[in-house]
Amino acid sequence: MMSGLPNARNAFLLGLMMASALWQNAAASDPVKTTGGGSFFEDFSTLNRGRWQVSNGWSGGPDQGCVWSANNVKPIGKAMTLLLNNRRGGGKDFSCGEVQSREAYGYGTYEVRMRPAAGIGIVSAFLSYTGPAQGAAQERWISIQFPGRDLKMLHLNFSAGSGPALRHNVNLKFDPSAAMNDYAFQWTPKSLRWFVNGELVHTMDIGSAPRDASRPGKIIVSLHNNIGEAQSAWLGRFEYDGQPLQTSYEYIAFTELGAPCPFPTSVVCKQPKP
Repeated sequence: MMSGLPNARNAFLLGLMMASALWQNAAASDPVKTTGGGSFFEDFSTLNRGRWQVSNGWSGGPDQGCVWSANNVKPIGKAMTLLLNNRRGGGKDFSCGEVQSREAYGYGTYEVRMRPAAGIGIVSAFLSYTGPAQGAAQERWISIQFPGRDLKMLHLNFSAGSGPALRHNVNLKFDPSAAMNDYAFQWTPKSLRWFVNGELVHTMDIGSAPRDASRPGKIIVSLHNNIGEAQSAWLGRFEYDGQPLQTSYEYIAFTELGAPCPFPTSVVCKQPKP
């Protein structure tokens, strides 16, 4: 487990609370299916509205410093880009971007090619999240997070219901904001294996996680800033310099557990089956 900053656990739990609000807002009109979706590879030359929904007009709670805005999700080049800027809305001083899958996905390999935003007080994320179907005790969260003030410190997280939260930091040897790079996690009933540019960087034993940890979850990508003391202790205090921030995603892929190699650079092709 990660020791981290004194308030890192509080910040992480606050993040879960924000995600709970996010899920509940969307669930009424777009409920998560009880079975996992199938394998896919999605580039972002265009945004497939059948697979993805764009968050708009609300935020994850008082600790989020921006409102989700559909105007902050744009195709730029061959990438889907999430923006954070000073356009006011929803009682917030800033606007930011988030995209969720319409379907839920279960055990398998989750892959993304992305370039996170650099800046104090912000976080870029790629995650799988179940939502609290029967309350917070049944949430399940797997995330790759890039705090913008130190992008070379990659944050890996797993939390399921009442079980202990598992966290690990990976010290990257490159600047993730300088170019697109590949990140992935492979989720099985017993373990989580994490990859950077095809190389295994960490393994978590999750065999003792609560039963509800196996529920399929939505794939979510986001860029946002946070406010409040606990979040500032983790991310730093956000200050906007007048220039929009952006996180870009070139592709997202999911491969069901046991399925064959889906595309040449996939970790499924390079690693032995779990």
